[in-house]
Amino acid sequence: MFGKFGLECVMKIRNYTYIVECRDGKLYTGWTNCIEERLRAHNSGKGARFTRGRIPVTLRYLEILGTKSEALKREAAIKKLSRKTKLELIKGSNLEKILEENEIRIDFFPIVCYDGTRCSQQTEGAKMKFDELELFPAIMRGIKEMGFEEATPIQSKAIPVLIEGKDVIGQAQTGTGKTAAFGIPVLQKVDPSNKKTQAVILSPTRELAIQVADELRKLSKYMHGIKVLPVYGGQEITKQIRSLKGGCQIIVGTPGRIMDHLRRKTIRCEEVGTIILDEADEMLDMGFREDIETILEYIPGGHQTVLFSATMPKPILEITRKYQHEAVTIKIVKKELTVPSIEQYYYDAKRRDKVDMLTRLLDYYNPKLSLIFCNTKRCVDELTKELSDRGYFAEGLHGDMKQAQRDRVMKNFRTGKTEILIATDVAARGIDVDDVEAVFNYDLPQDDEYYVHRIGRTGRAGRTGMAFTFVKGKEVYKLKEIERYCKTKILARKLPSMDDVTVIKTEKIMEQLEQIMEENDLSRMLDLIEDKINEADYTAMDIAAAFLRQALYGYEDNSRSHDDLFDFGDTGAEEGMVRLFINIGKNQRVRPGDILGAIAGEAGISGDLVGAIDMYDKYTFVEVPREYGKEVLKAMSKAKIKGKSINIEPANQK
Repeated sequence: MFGKFGLECVMKIRNYTYIVECRDGKLYTGWTNCIEERLRAHNSGKGARFTRGRIPVTLRYLEILGTKSEALKREAAIKKLSRKTKLELIKGSNLEKILEENEIRIDFFPIVCYDGTRCSQQTEGAKMKFDELELFPAIMRGIKEMGFEEATPIQSKAIPVLIEGKDVIGQAQTGTGKTAAFGIPVLQKVDPSNKKTQAVILSPTRELAIQVADELRKLSKYMHGIKVLPVYGGQEITKQIRSLKGGCQIIVGTPGRIMDHLRRKTIRCEEVGTIILDEADEMLDMGFREDIETILEYIPGGHQTVLFSATMPKPILEITRKYQHEAVTIKIVKKELTVPSIEQYYYDAKRRDKVDMLTRLLDYYNPKLSLIFCNTKRCVDELTKELSDRGYFAEGLHGDMKQAQRDRVMKNFRTGKTEILIATDVAARGIDVDDVEAVFNYDLPQDDEYYVHRIGRTGRAGRTGMAFTFVKGKEVYKLKEIERYCKTKILARKLPSMDDVTVIKTEKIMEQLEQIMEENDLSRMLDLIEDKINEADYTAMDIAAAFLRQALYGYEDNSRSHDDLFDFGDTGAEEGMVRLFINIGKNQRVRPGDILGAIAGEAGISGDLVGAIDMYDKYTFVEVPREYGKEVLKAMSKAKIKGKSINIEPANQK
């Protein structure tokens, strides 16, 4: 009598004014006293005449009113509004909160999205066990060996729908488990006895293609007869052709290389039942739209088309309308776009000071692994060289590198051999390393979404992380836009001084010493120290202090007293300044900027304080404030400029 939801609606009489979005983007406004049944009517083709040819529809806006008369008046008022005003009304509402507070449950497709995308309502916190998904035992064994027990929200929502064979649009941020969300259903459906290609997965970059293939191999470790092959540019195509001739059920590749194989007929699509577009927004940004559409035309009718993306721009929606059939859209609604465990700070930095500020932060925080993002390939190369010259284990990653280089760089970073990876946004798309402790935005990202992707590389798997952003001048306004987009606060912070770096280094040395004392037998060392104390006029504290100094600064020849070493006298500098001599010049291909950067970075003083720099073929004179002279000489005594050891001392009078 009441229908599936009718009894509940009779028990809770309410009047609603609502807006739904149709599949073609049109907005429809109506009223009802049971929103659940009204949405079901719209999506079964029995709703308003306006929506019948435009299903499925998605709830975008909901207002609860006291009486039918009030609801009808509000409906009439909203219908008079322009589309732009309606969208502003939708944007200003909090649909998720209204549904939760009024205990409105909508458990059929399409469910709810409150920010403009048709989707299944699923908050980030909703999870389920893999055991509940009724997967093959061999797949479950692979999942357990990888250490997973609980499915992420995107996995728990997408896997059952994909196994049913429906087309899916999946929207979730980086680091939410999208690969397993589409990979597990592919493995569940593939026939190991059939050696022909049954699934094709498109990825924007070679790194991501390799990563996806690796994860699928781990998941299918105990499924005998399954072959997963990544194909991408930069690798010899003849090698890939040989592998394809042996039979391969799942192919993961970049659009360009997949196209090459389709034209050569080395990949045949007669048996392909599933095609997946991973990171679809990135592929479109990289100009692959034409290739993607050509590939989709190759796939025979009746296949399953799956699209996963972090964002849903208009071109993606156009592809879904053209190539997908009654697609189920699943969006994971994050309570916050960023991870609460990530500490976010920004520093006001002039371009010439950025390298020195970066090295100061690296020394102060000493992260296990760091990711540094630049906006250009040139900046990646220059910064990589600069940090390497200063003794840091840093490598760069961008699209102009050969595949062998990229593979080597990623291997070094994953194993910890390389501690600092410098990359562009596109090249970093395939990076998935759990131990990244700090992310540096050397350049402010060009898009708000990129900021989310960048800092999402740290603070993973329950760990804490740090994100540092360098801004200059008017860029602070762009940073405020990012804050509003992410609904988070990025705090201004003062750069640590050299003394701060020394203190933090001392604390870390002390922590290491405590561990040594707890885990080792030091009897022999105690005897040696006791003998030394008895022989010489030293105390145990003197020896401990000497060891600490050596750990902080290494061995220094202090045969001259500090008074002799820093007795500047008249060096020929301007009043209030001291003139210093450095034994390198133009012949060593050193520029004034290199001298300025080294002094600012090593001594921790602002570049603005450095005075005249007079550069000659074999040596250089530089002026610094007299009160900083001693500090600069100390800091530069063991420094290198462009990889060359230097000698620095007070200059003679002109």
